Amino acid sequence: MPDGFEIVVTSTLKATAEITRPLFSVAVVLRYVGAFYCLSVALCVSPMGIAYAIWSGIGIVVNWKGVGWS
Repeated sequence: MPDGFEIVVTSTLKATAEITRPLFSVAVVLRYVGAFYCLSVALCVSPMGIAYAIWSGIGIVVNWKGVGWS
């Protein structure tokens, strides 16, 4: 679940136009808050290293494959 938030945030970052578009900037911040909340919930049941490795790995692979890139 945190990966879903992070993937959407990664694809939304370009739309912020270097924080000059407030609506998109607020959306990015809220999605990052959601991603870290989900990560904190995942940390209740798994060790930090494993949870972060999975989170990072999925985010890297999905973004590398082109999701969210225009």
